[in-house]
Amino acid sequence: MRKLLIFFLFGCNLTFSQHSEKDVFAFQDELKKFYLNPEKTPLNADELAVFQGIQFYPYSEEYIVTAQVEYLYDQPTFLMASSGKIQQEYKRFAILHFYLKGKKYQLEAYQRVRQPNYSEDEISVFLPFLDETNGKTTAEIGRYIDVTITQGAQEITLNFNKSYHPYCAYTHGYSCPITPFVNSIDIPVKAGVKY
Repeated sequence: MRKLLIFFLFGCNLTFSQHSEKDVFAFQDELKKFYLNPEKTPLNADELAVFQGIQFYPYSEEYIVTAQVEYLYDQPTFLMASSGKIQQEYKRFAILHFYLKGKKYQLEAYQRVRQPNYSEDEISVFLPFLDETNGKTTAEIGRYIDVTITQGAQEITLNFNKSYHPYCAYTHGYSCPITPFVNSIDIPVKAGVKY
């Protein structure tokens, strides 16, 4: 039986600073290669033998939005619910406010406790979200986006074309954060990874 492992945020090292179509395709291509690489994939040999690859919705600029950053201060830490036995400690870092398909939404961005930042000027945050595709064309547990916020930035770009599934969507033996219900979007977000 495989040893229980933790799904670490940024575990794939798949981060791109730009949001162009070319950069999205590069991100998606790297994700595909990562899962098919026997030396790096979280899949075991049997899973890899039948794995049909990573699929994506068509690229759409409609799902690249500008979000206003509302910083949160002096937040308590908490254990985020997990698909396995291991829970990781997070704190709420900011609320991101944005419009998608003409409707206003907000998502909470989380900072993992003891997670090193990219630099003193940049904060790496975890942005899980739920939407109306979950359990249909995407994983029930939700999808994730890696976000970097420059210290003091009042707005950032959210690119749902770069959303991805946790390892748990494809294999067993990992403890993946379960998206808090507060991060629900009440429409189908047909961008990024899908089944």
